[in-house]
Amino acid sequence: MWLCGITFLLLTILSQVHARYRADATDNVVVYYGQNSWGLSHNNVKYQDDWQGRLEDHCNDTNIDVINIAFLIDMVNLELNLANLDGDKDLCPDGLKYCKNMEDDIKTCQENGKQIVLSIGGQYTHDLRTFKNSEEARKSAQKIWRVFGPRSADGGSEKRPFGNSTVDGFDLDIETPGIKYLPEWAEEMRRLTKDHKILLTASPECSHNFTGTEGPMTELLKSNVTFDYMNVQFYNNKDCWVQDTAEIQLPFLQQWSSWANRAKSQWLVGLAAGQHACNSIDCYKDDMSLFDKPKSYSGFTGMMAWDASHLKDNKGFLSKAKNALKTSVTSTVTFPSSTSVAVTTSTTSS
Repeated sequence: MWLCGITFLLLTILSQVHARYRADATDNVVVYYGQNSWGLSHNNVKYQDDWQGRLEDHCNDTNIDVINIAFLIDMVNLELNLANLDGDKDLCPDGLKYCKNMEDDIKTCQENGKQIVLSIGGQYTHDLRTFKNSEEARKSAQKIWRVFGPRSADGGSEKRPFGNSTVDGFDLDIETPGIKYLPEWAEEMRRLTKDHKILLTASPECSHNFTGTEGPMTELLKSNVTFDYMNVQFYNNKDCWVQDTAEIQLPFLQQWSSWANRAKSQWLVGLAAGQHACNSIDCYKDDMSLFDKPKSYSGFTGMMAWDASHLKDNKGFLSKAKNALKTSVTSTVTFPSSTSVAVTTSTTSS
């Protein structure tokens, strides 16, 4: 009995250790949580506010490695917007008011091996004003680190919506042009977190144009800032979303593999988690053979799903994806860092 108990405990610990982002894997799964996009697309459905549930509801899903909380919509004055959660004083009201349940749920998720990342921007990016200068950008990073980083970083002077909980990283989902000094913000965040195991990621659209018209994150992607990975959005953009043949167009695979090679980073294929998770049902695909090609490209490390509220109505989506991602790859295609493709940049939102 005692031996069985110890064995079970060890297996539990091991399962939690592996339920985190791994740079050497191709089956990482990142899920966005907080915007209740299923509820927003079903205004006539009873209990629509309940669909995304509490954060802890997703903590026991062994298919999920990282959960991105969406979104911090103001990088200067700091303001959270978590859709229907805002209406509950315990869950997370607007602004930076204390969210008791979020504090507890973040701790629960982390105990279950999940990494919790705070995503910045999203469809509210138009409300973000550009930084006045590099100094303001760096001060923004410092304040965000004090508010959402370890309690020791704030000196007890900041309002902390997640209380004593600390996020495991930051994600930039900037979707409209004009936000300047993002590289300076990211550089400062990297400096502040160098002694901590903190993820720094971004979520560009699949058609990001590296060679032509500047997009929302052009400066960032051309900079020397080190990102752990990119959640590349292969949805809400007809230029490059997954085709009817359940394939991602070759030029875009080459483009992101090339970027990862140059930046010494990685990339995930971002997909809609349900038929109503994107602007058109044509951009949702559940044929997991779509991962066959990406898995063979250098830098590919898994899937991102938008968003958690659709998983209740689309049971089995994550498990199918996880199993498909685990399939071994016999060879890897590597492209030189100069490879690029000229495409148009869309301004649609997550």
